[in-house]
Amino acid sequence: MSAGADDTPRTPTGLVAQLVAIERRLKAYLARRTKNAAEADDITQESLMRLFQRGREADIANPEFYALSIARNLLTRRRPDIEVPIEDEALEIASPEPEALQTLLDRERMATLRMALDRLPPLRRDIFIRRRLHGHTRERIARDLNLNPETVKKHITRALVSLTEAMKDRPIPPRTPESAD
Repeated sequence: MSAGADDTPRTPTGLVAQLVAIERRLKAYLARRTKNAAEADDITQESLMRLFQRGREADIANPEFYALSIARNLLTRRRPDIEVPIEDEALEIASPEPEALQTLLDRERMATLRMALDRLPPLRRDIFIRRRLHGHTRERIARDLNLNPETVKKHITRALVSLTEAMKDRPIPPRTPESAD
């Protein structure tokens, strides 16, 4: 978690202050998704605990978005029956606009990712997009495409491997603490 000019990075006090600021919005997002306050509380607590642990080890450029990513993953694992699309309301949690250089770097990352997606076989790309961008369950994708769920899982795994390799081939400098301020 990035520290400001006045606080020391990775201090428990600084981390706790950021977690408190994130908690309310994260809990509201999860409550809308789960329709269950207790479950939303559990996932929020676990997400913030993981964020806190990671924040003690390294700076996180965008802690709110990172917490949302953790929560989305936990929700998907706990409740595979709930589709969790990436949508504008989820992105409301993100921090304010990054600096111009960071925007440029992010665009380069997106261009690399788009090119890698375009190189995937059409079926694999379709399955990956349905799962990761639209939040469809593997079971739904399998049913819609008349495939075995294990086949869908293999396509997702292979797509992730291909995309990860593509991103490694074109290294782009990671976010710096200064770019997150």
